[in-house]
Amino acid sequence: MTVMNNNGMLLPSTVSDEEIRILKKTGLNVERLQSKFTAVGNLISANDKGAIVSSLFKGEVDQNIKDILGVPFQTMSIGGFVQVGSMVVATNAGAIVHPKANDAEIHRISEILQVEAEPATINGGSPYLSSGIIANFSSVIVGSLTTGPELIMISRALKV
Repeated sequence: MTVMNNNGMLLPSTVSDEEIRILKKTGLNVERLQSKFTAVGNLISANDKGAIVSSLFKGEVDQNIKDILGVPFQTMSIGGFVQVGSMVVATNAGAIVHPKANDAEIHRISEILQVEAEPATINGGSPYLSSGIIANFSSVIVGSLTTGPELIMISRALKV
């Protein structure tokens, strides 16, 4: 439901004032994304160097992304899907991408996020990576169905 980096956190418009107040105690820029879409984390992938944004937003959130996440961004689809936040999990060290991403998309993702990107799956073959992984610069938490080979690919790509 959210996308964040070390600069800020974008939340869906459905988040309460109380939740915003509590999250602002982190010291991050915290704001609601004024959009009809509420699964923000499925539509934006970001690290501290860049962001990839779904074309579903049609430019309506550009200023929010610049102001809150504080990174340059580009709009694209991945493997024919517009839910780019579901297709890419990124840290400042690396990124994993949907296995149907083609070489040109992987190269573009690497350029936008300024990290190496590699295809991977999660939870025994699921290509929707953000459904089963949380990652930062030093740790990764994955779903219980994630296989050994998937763990190796993920740890290599994210450099943890």
